[in-house]
Amino acid sequence: TGNSSDTDNNGKLLRLMESVPDNQRQARFRCVLAWVRIQVRDVANAGKESGPTKQATVGSVRSCEGMCWGRIERQPAGKDGFGYDPLFVPDGYTTSFAQLGGSVKDRISHRAQALLKLNDALDFTS
Repeated sequence: TGNSSDTDNNGKLLRLMESVPDNQRQARFRCVLAWVRIQVRDVANAGKESGPTKQATVGSVRSCEGMCWGRIERQPAGKDGFGYDPLFVPDGYTTSFAQLGGSVKDRISHRAQALLKLNDALDFTS
């Protein structure tokens, strides 16, 4: 509650960018994912009747960034997706994220890029 709707946010962005020329409407989505290995162990709780407590320590930390570059269109287009998807056209495409569909967006999005990098960094395949 208290958040504006996607439609309201898109309208605000279009109003704020109304005078921005087409050749200056570059945009990017950015995602940073962090993976933290936490080690939990029981610690004696001296003098307490409640028994051992848990103690967590941070082990390894990995983070990866993904970006998807594109531009902001002047009118929303498409019904799929959420947020700014109807306004954002990724580089190399002529249609918005909301028009491309999930299979394409899931492959080229900033989240997909970050997940691929994190997967490579953690080497889950071996």
